[in-house]
Amino acid sequence: MAGKPQLAWRTFPGFSPDPLRAVPREDAPDGDGWVGTVTNSTFGGFASLAYAGDEGLTDYSVEAWVYIEVVPGRQGPIQGIAIRVDPNGERFYRLAAQLGAEPRLTLAYVGKDVNHFPVYLREWSAADIPGGTPKASGWHRMKLRAAGNKLWASWNDHELPGSPISDSRIRGGYFGVYANFVGGRQLAQTLVDGIVAKGDRG
Repeated sequence: MAGKPQLAWRTFPGFSPDPLRAVPREDAPDGDGWVGTVTNSTFGGFASLAYAGDEGLTDYSVEAWVYIEVVPGRQGPIQGIAIRVDPNGERFYRLAAQLGAEPRLTLAYVGKDVNHFPVYLREWSAADIPGGTPKASGWHRMKLRAAGNKLWASWNDHELPGSPISDSRIRGGYFGVYANFVGGRQLAQTLVDGIVAKGDRG
């Protein structure tokens, strides 16, 4: 990150206009003292999705260090990464963690055709999270891989149970960083570092 994003980041249509920004952070996993941040709408109620890369990406993976907040007994923010972001069709897939009162990881399709509500393709409860539910906020490695109509999700280098998951709605698109808070006018911030995308351009 080194003080500024290395890629050109855009904001998803109809979502919060906050792009990915570089901020100083002493515990940056890559050791350079900087991380990226994406924040939802300043007045709450809207998700934020910053995306980058190449719209021609089809079969590829994206992974990143994501700082996940643990807020026992409360709602908690929704934080994660996205793959096959299609801004023209206003749709994407996202892997997110919400470690609040009911800790879970979710893989969802989000699109204009479903009023931007998530269509859950898979949900992992606390018992399904490799290594168990984190007890404190911290950095975790999240990864999504897409090939054909299959999606693989990983948490801290462990493939999540049930992968691959089948869905054929989006063939390709950018990768992204997602932040949201559902159920109140509260800010959600997703911190990321070491984003790596590998794969093929169609």
